[in-house]
Amino acid sequence: TVSQAVGLRVQFLAANANTAASTFQINALAVKNILHSDLTALSPRDIPASTLVDLMYDGTQYILMGVSSPVSRLTKTLYGFTYANNGTDSIDVAAGGATDSTGVYFMTGTALTKSITSTWVVGNSQGMLDTGAVGNSDYYLWVIARLDTGVVDYLASLSSTAPTMPANYTMKRLIGWFKRVGGSNVAFHTYETAGGGIEMNWDAPTLDVNLANTLTTARRTDAVKVPLNISTTAQITVYMQDAGASFFAWVGDPTTTDVAPSVTATPLNNFIGGAGLTTPAASADMSVRTSAAGLIAARASLATVDLYTVVTRGFIWSRR
Repeated sequence: TVSQAVGLRVQFLAANANTAASTFQINALAVKNILHSDLTALSPRDIPASTLVDLMYDGTQYILMGVSSPVSRLTKTLYGFTYANNGTDSIDVAAGGATDSTGVYFMTGTALTKSITSTWVVGNSQGMLDTGAVGNSDYYLWVIARLDTGVVDYLASLSSTAPTMPANYTMKRLIGWFKRVGGSNVAFHTYETAGGGIEMNWDAPTLDVNLANTLTTARRTDAVKVPLNISTTAQITVYMQDAGASFFAWVGDPTTTDVAPSVTATPLNNFIGGAGLTTPAASADMSVRTSAAGLIAARASLATVDLYTVVTRGFIWSRR
């Protein structure tokens, strides 16, 4: 009996795999009696020996997802799992579904409230911390599951790649991130975007870059309030000002080629402080791709710009 949808990487062992019941190699185990009638839209005669195919079991039948590259395709499946503050220490996680990070198991979770100040315990209004004591740190939110019972729950960890898993829980998927400052979870709201991505907006955005006489003709990078180890699209408000001269500048993705801003050549510019202003200045709301280190880049046409400031309103993350 299968209570959860399971994705399988399947390999036909014989070229004439068109009998009523065949043997497949599934995750290095021999599994028999998977009927071809259960493989929706699959013609056995069209599948050569040793070909890998993608199957997803939905509780009643195996559905053909595609041929080859199963992990890259199945791990893109995610919906729901938005999350928000519940007081200063707890997080409300909404119901959702996602394929685990290896692409072989589908996890369907219900809405739960979990506390970051306590070690993980299964169930609602229980702890969510994987190990150690809570601190003023960045925490990554995981959906986790155990295969023997099908129970799905949520876990918080300092790790974006390898959380300490509870006993018997073997399936996981990274679904979120939040920040803790001054002994409290920083207030935010999240919204689901197309394809299962997420938009996080800070309830009270902060001034993350505030530099006097520091933005110059050399590229600089600065951290904004987004996750580390993940490239996101930061939603920022930028202000530049110089009392002495007109200027133009460029703010953007730090992974692009470092080229001086210009009015005639690539990359052009996205800020101009005009000479007609009493104090040449520029301000704009922007969407900027960050590096995996949570950085944005900036470069100006002036040797020194008097003031360069950035507020991070939030970010968008595809969760892929």
